[in-house]
Amino acid sequence: MSEFTKSPIGIFAVSMLVVVIASGIAAEKYFNRDKADNEATNTPPQQEQQLAASAINETVVESSNNNTSAEQVSTPESNEVLPSVESLEIDASLMSNPEELEKAFISRYTEWYNSGATKENAEAAISSTEGPFAYAAKVAAPYDERFIDALFIDDWESVPSLVEFADRMKVNLHQTTLSYYFKTSFPNYYKEDVEPYKTWEKVISVDSVKTNEPESWVVIDASQKLHYNEGKHHIHTDGYTDGVQSKTNHSTSMYKAINGKVKLSSISNIVK
Repeated sequence: MSEFTKSPIGIFAVSMLVVVIASGIAAEKYFNRDKADNEATNTPPQQEQQLAASAINETVVESSNNNTSAEQVSTPESNEVLPSVESLEIDASLMSNPEELEKAFISRYTEWYNSGATKENAEAAISSTEGPFAYAAKVAAPYDERFIDALFIDDWESVPSLVEFADRMKVNLHQTTLSYYFKTSFPNYYKEDVEPYKTWEKVISVDSVKTNEPESWVVIDASQKLHYNEGKHHIHTDGYTDGVQSKTNHSTSMYKAINGKVKLSSISNIVK
């Protein structure tokens, strides 16, 4: 051992080198787990978001609003505060304005897809023993419950097609978005990652509206497209052009006014 490595400065330098090497190894293992994550779900990375285009596919929705507590709680993985069900609900006054009602629900879906996408969760994910998709599932779960309680009518779990709808919303959209966010949050590892991954949905048009009197329900035919911030990170998704979904998603959604709030009671979607 040299005199330098025995000195205080030498000991400090060696210690820092060990930390840097260990961090690099941990990061390499983390990002290399992407392949294992995708093989486990049988969904290659470039197909995950493509599947999201048909996330709402010919589904009948009957959901629950059992959790009406305004109490906010922290997620197990971090100190972040979950939104209350009340803060996510949509007021029934929008039943008289179908276009704004449709936009309000699509806006809530965007919030849902990106909920939990925080720097704190990304740092916790890279420090975990799990891959990014598996860790994203843990972070997403409490948010999924809140959004479902806020936006869907009761007894949704008794409808098989709604169970499929909820799974696609949670896995193909929410968990995929979170895992991509985690993987693009460290520009030290990928210089292309100027901004972490995020996705959002926009209403293109409201094509037709059916309602009853008084306005206790409304059926809206509308078209939407998914977007993501392409070019800001190393993730590239097939089926998109300049960050915009190539195919158009057409939906027929039925909304009901229940106790002063709007709930999604059925939905069918076709990707064209």
